[in-house]
Amino acid sequence: MKRFLSIAAAFVFSVTAVAIAHEHGAIHLSAAEAGVGSTIGVTADHLSKKATFRFELRGVLDTYALPDVKSDTAGKFDTHLNLPPAAAAGSYSLVLIAEDGDISARADLTIVASAPINAVSAVDAAHAAMPGMDMAAMSKARKEMMPLTVKTSGAEWIAIVGVMVLCIAGGLALVRQS
Repeated sequence: MKRFLSIAAAFVFSVTAVAIAHEHGAIHLSAAEAGVGSTIGVTADHLSKKATFRFELRGVLDTYALPDVKSDTAGKFDTHLNLPPAAAAGSYSLVLIAEDGDISARADLTIVASAPINAVSAVDAAHAAMPGMDMAAMSKARKEMMPLTVKTSGAEWIAIVGVMVLCIAGGLALVRQS
């Protein structure tokens, strides 16, 4: 029993602190395609708060440095980026890089020879007969706009705690046998 307690104490107190330099967030592009040299809207969330990031447009052969951006107190930002005219048509990754050089977020972007047809206006036209539907607002929907409340009943909590107790008891029984 004494051995078990010392092993359990060592396990409990051996928690190591993980140093996280920054959070990994997400960037969202206003369109998946953009014309050569055009401007694209970028929003981001779940980033480190009040941190400075730099953008890079990475292709198969070339990497283009884009302007820096700073997140707000909620770890978000909303900006527009001018794509470099030297970036030829093709597939690229728009990469958000933290101050320490780690990648914080990434999004795929296809650059086309000419600007694509505005997909949002085509959707608006197709759904114009839907009363009460604001398609422009729906294209900018975020999870914060859609609250989802999850309630756990007393019986569910009893089941959760019961499973935890059974797992601990099983683990203790295995340790005791060895």
